[in-house]
Formats: sequence, structure tokens, C-alpha cells
Amino acid sequence: MTNSNLLDAWDDFAKITSTLSDSSQSIVICLGASWCHKCEPVKKTIFQLSEVTPSNTHWLWLDLEDHCEFLGTFFPETIPLVWVYQGSHLVRHGQPELTEKIATPNFVEFIQSIPIAPDQHATLDLRPTLIKTNCAA
Repeated sequence: MTNSNLLDAWDDFAKITSTLSDSSQSIVICLGASWCHKCEPVKKTIFQLSEVTPSNTHWLWLDLEDHCEFLGTFFPETIPLVWVYQGSHLVRHGQPELTEKIATPNFVEFIQSIPIAPDQHATLDLRPTLIKTNCAA
């Protein structure tokens, strides 16, 4: 990949797991699908933001069908969904606001559009599934 901040679920598995364990690193994980009309602007936004964010902020696009192995038994009620981690800590989780702000991406506005993760987020936490599922091996 030409952009080192944009991770590939298959090729960058080691980087994903290390980022999810390093408190100096952030990762924004987006789950969507190619057939989802609400997902396309979010996917476009994360690709654009991955080009302008600091090197310690990584981005991962997971397609519901192409990357189902990475989701384990988790099946979302709705998409797109976004998880924001600072190392192992889930900071935000939910659906980004689909507004005109998505059309002109700004990192802070995009992240702030995702709800703050509740304290009791075990059922929402994708990290344990991602770090134990080495589908790339």
C-alpha cells in the first residue's frame, strides 16, 4: 500500500495487533459493506483522512463480507460502524454522523461524530476478536 496509515486487514495483521496494544498508537476501524450506500462516504472519508493524519494514527476498513473472518461471531445490527482505539482502550464506538461534513473530511469532526464508548463496552469491543484471530496466517 502506498499509504502506511491505511492498514490492510490481510497484509497488516501484525501491525493491527501491535497498534491495538500500544498506548502511543491510535487506530480507527470502520466496518461497512460494498453494497451499503451509507458506507461509501465513510469509506471515502477514512481513505482521505488516512493520508493527512499523524503517523501514530492508523485506519482500517473492514468489509462485512470480505473480512467476516476478522469479526468472529459479531454481526452488526447496522452499518457503517466505527471503533476508535487508543492502544487497547476503546475510546469511541458507533455510527458516524452522515452529514455534509463527511463530504469534506476533517479528522476532529469525523472522530467527534462517533459516540463516546460507554464504560461497559465489552459487547462492543472488537479488539479481542481482532487480536486473537490471525486470519492472515
